[in-house]
Amino acid sequence: DDHHTVEVSFHDTSRHRLRVPLLTDYFNFTAASLGPRGVAYISPSNGAEQPSMLVWRAFESWSSGADWTVALPEGENAMIVAAGTSAVAITTSARLLRIYSTAGRQVAVLNVQGQPVALAAPDPGHIFEGGAIGAACQHHLAVVWAEAGPKQGCNTQQLAYTVFDVAQCSQLYSGKVALSPGASLSWLAFSQEGLLTTVDSSKVVRLRSSQWGGSWVPVLDAAGAKARAGADQFWPAWLDTDNLMAVVTNSKSQHPQVSPRPLITPIALGLSIAPAEAAPAEAEEAGLRAGLRIAQLQALSEAASSQGVDGDLASYINSLRVEADKTNLRLLTAYLKVGKQTRALELVGNLHQSKSIEGALKIANHFHMPQLAERITSFLEDKIQYEQEQEQLQQQQVGVWPTSEVPSQQLSQADLENVQPTDGDQGANNGYDARAKPLQTSSKVAAAGQKRKTTDVVVGLASEPKANPFARKKVVK
Repeated sequence: DDHHTVEVSFHDTSRHRLRVPLLTDYFNFTAASLGPRGVAYISPSNGAEQPSMLVWRAFESWSSGADWTVALPEGENAMIVAAGTSAVAITTSARLLRIYSTAGRQVAVLNVQGQPVALAAPDPGHIFEGGAIGAACQHHLAVVWAEAGPKQGCNTQQLAYTVFDVAQCSQLYSGKVALSPGASLSWLAFSQEGLLTTVDSSKVVRLRSSQWGGSWVPVLDAAGAKARAGADQFWPAWLDTDNLMAVVTNSKSQHPQVSPRPLITPIALGLSIAPAEAAPAEAEEAGLRAGLRIAQLQALSEAASSQGVDGDLASYINSLRVEADKTNLRLLTAYLKVGKQTRALELVGNLHQSKSIEGALKIANHFHMPQLAERITSFLEDKIQYEQEQEQLQQQQVGVWPTSEVPSQQLSQADLENVQPTDGDQGANNGYDARAKPLQTSSKVAAAGQKRKTTDVVVGLASEPKANPFARKKVVK
């Protein structure tokens, strides 16, 4: 046969209801990339008469002429392709990164610092639909190249990466790719929350964290999970908050079968935890992963704000902090059951909300630990004072007084009761009667809890509030 026919079908038909027309392949395509707006194909050259090609087919368009093709210069072959929301990118044998808009306009021609290995662009369908995350990530493009040959004795690829923001024509961050000893890179993508993700040939899944200077965090040893599932192969599809979504199969083939349509199986993520004695591994792992998510979302929120992108992540980040505090309070209870007071006090420093620290104080009193309760009280006083100073500073910067308190999601009383230890979990009494003093606190903490809510805003110079002619009366609720 002198040509083939390419058919595109979707696993999630609810996202793509239109049928994509069949494509007659006259160029012998070797790779393709599905994007949210279309599919990109690449083919190698076949002598001087047939150059290497990039072909774009849009899923739908408001005008005709949405499809386009590119013939690369003689001697240059397209090697890797990635289709994103606003761009189509290829790397070539000339170590060039060629970036086009989805309309076919050439955006950039950049040198790659080594032999290209992989490209990845976020899929909006698998990015958290919180507005700002999708807006901040949708124009990202990751490039991986071979920085050097495998080192003698370890046979491990030496790879580096760079992540660009195509819309801003800027480089966001770069570094080296972490791999298992003797492994090579198998898969590159962005997670649901915009984290750069890799899977190597040893089936270890890693996320690039915004913490620790952009270090890589192993979140799953999928080889072990695959063995427990009794499978021979798995093919990653995407990574959500808690699972690697993959095609798990007993087939010896390297790639999943097309027909019948393969099933997507969730493989639960989990950090490789080595806890100290008397430490609940599951709770510590959940706390570490919650911190990883919060740090990433904060970084994305700051990036979106700096670019003037609309979208509010504050409420979602706050809800994650609430869940993280619940996990840490359960972990604190577990520490106190075995008398690890210093470890518990360290954990108090990871609590995000004053309400959560009050919960830790109640737990310390429940276990009859007055010295720990005293230190938690001191920490709570400092936190309340810091929050009040920050609030006053914000008022002075914008010229607003008195404060309009914005309601935020916090731990409710029911939440605190859910993490409270039972009566059977009490520690040694040590001469301390929790019933006589149910909550060790201070007048400063109590006063902060009784603070009146006031509205509204006053517009003017913060340095001269009395002279402000636009001031309105304070309304006490």
